[in-house]
Amino acid sequence: MKVEGIKKYDSRIVTDILKIKSGKFFSKYELSSKINDIYFTGFFDKVRYDINDSTLIVIVKEKDRKELNIGFNYNSDTRGELYLNLSFKGVGFSGSKTDISAVLGKNELFKVENMLYYGIINKTALYSSLKYSNIEDYPLYYENKKIDEYQVDIANAELLALRSFGKNAVLSFGLKGEILNAKSQMAISTVQSDMISSTPNFVSYYAGFTYDSLDRIHFSKKGTFLKSEYTLSNPDMGNTNFEFNKNSLKKWVQQVCWLKKQTERLDSMTIQFEKLVYNR
Repeated sequence: MKVEGIKKYDSRIVTDILKIKSGKFFSKYELSSKINDIYFTGFFDKVRYDINDSTLIVIVKEKDRKELNIGFNYNSDTRGELYLNLSFKGVGFSGSKTDISAVLGKNELFKVENMLYYGIINKTALYSSLKYSNIEDYPLYYENKKIDEYQVDIANAELLALRSFGKNAVLSFGLKGEILNAKSQMAISTVQSDMISSTPNFVSYYAGFTYDSLDRIHFSKKGTFLKSEYTLSNPDMGNTNFEFNKNSLKKWVQQVCWLKKQTERLDSMTIQFEKLVYNR
């Protein structure tokens, strides 16, 4: 077996997935499935293979790890925001990735993320992020009336360990921290919010599980998306104590669509039957 096109990465990314030894028999279906697994690592733009006599040749085209995205949004609230995102090869193993994002405008956001992969095949990773948000006028309503307006500064930090299982499942756990500072913009506030004025700073434990087998992000036609998150703040770690659980499920319901069609068909048959009885 030969691997062609590898320059920046380790060729073991390919060989460890294929696990094909000299003299071993394999079907075309098995080989195609393993080629898809190589592409799934996210390190390559293209993966193909050729067989020359008794030699399997895998040809790959590596991804360019540098990418700049620029966007602009206008609405009546913010009046205009500029979006910037820079992605490049991160610190550590060649498969690592660093993202720097910024939103510039009335409300500002700055975020730095780094994904550090462990091992040749990225089954385990360490994710870290730092984020700062500034909201110029955050409104507080009471009985549909705005009673106060705050300038809010929020700093977030995350450190998570992730482990993938197969192609679709990821388990993550770690720590999250937040520092919040809010100042009232009104000279006289009708109601003082204890939660906001107390400046809640906390560190919390986090665990999450994601299963994603959807065939595409938007307008998927098959598959299931399941995400479950659990957050727990220890009172010894800060002045805020809370427990939070969030679950989301999205499934393309082909069977429900089929059942709906059958129900409509039965309704049509019922109408025809009633008409027949009435005519008799």
